Amino acid sequence: MNENVTGARLRRRLLDSARLAAACILLVVAIAPSAHAQTPPVNDNYLDSLQIVDEATQAFPVTWQDTRDTAAATTQLDLFSPHEAGGGLEPDRCTDEGPLYGRTVWYDFEPPLQGGVEIQTSGYDTAVAVYEWDPATRLIAARVLCQDDEASPGEDVLVPRVRRGVNYTVQVGAVAPPGGTPVGGLLGFSFLFLADTDRDGMWDIIDSCDRLRGIASRGGCPPELDTNPQLALSAAAGGVRVLRLSVAGVPARARVEARCRRCDVRQVVRAKRRGTVRLPRLSGTFVPSGASIEVLVTLKRQPSGRFRFGAIGNLYRYRVDDSRVRPRIKRCLPVDSRKPKRRCT
Repeated sequence: MNENVTGARLRRRLLDSARLAAACILLVVAIAPSAHAQTPPVNDNYLDSLQIVDEATQAFPVTWQDTRDTAAATTQLDLFSPHEAGGGLEPDRCTDEGPLYGRTVWYDFEPPLQGGVEIQTSGYDTAVAVYEWDPATRLIAARVLCQDDEASPGEDVLVPRVRRGVNYTVQVGAVAPPGGTPVGGLLGFSFLFLADTDRDGMWDIIDSCDRLRGIASRGGCPPELDTNPQLALSAAAGGVRVLRLSVAGVPARARVEARCRRCDVRQVVRAKRRGTVRLPRLSGTFVPSGASIEVLVTLKRQPSGRFRFGAIGNLYRYRVDDSRVRPRIKRCLPVDSRKPKRRCT
């Protein structure tokens, strides 16, 4: 199955449980919106956006909610008004052919980590747009998305990826009915941040290795190499002699090392293509009792593909006891390391 498809399905399936786990259920507003509100909301204007932060700690929140009466909200002819000019016309459509929206309010956030964002609105038919903005000029730099789902009175917007330290602003507007004008009302706004601590494209809530970069098909963990050494030996007085040594299942560009420290012999080979790697330098080597033959297979980060974050490597150890070899010991090697561990994820 395509890895991207697998990851997308996994994200969508587990996001539902994440909403419950994060206690981010959208507020259900039972009070009828006031049709006679005279004062625009405090975040009516672009430059007066509400900051999405924890009020008590001023830290960036995982979940955040707001309820706002937008019946008296406006749409700006200049995003910098009424304080100044030069911001440009406020956007009022998701597409050129899409319905008009107005009575807008604004929210700002700056993620401390890479991740994703889910925004939910309720109360009336809304459109939600997310933009990047430039703190130096305060101008909108790029639109990330704009969503107006005709099938729902509110919106459930998922931004799969937001970047650490980038400034974002969210515009929420009331969608005008056919032939009418935007009305607004009592808006419920809910925000959920889905951190991706290791920056591998998998949110922490669905990442089995949330501190180790990996791939979707491995649950967010790095792939593990699946190699198989083939060692032929013959008995000799006080030890064994190596006849042949090769390693099957080695991916292209992997590093294969075979060594016997007591024998003072070592060979390193870089695999040019996927397949079997032969290590002829150890052929004929006498391995005394008490010594060990070790085979290490590692693969660094690759430009793209399955091994773009590297791979968990393999270490095999064969200890000689008199004229026989004990059952081999297998250990994993963390990405970019040749120090064996019992567990690498």
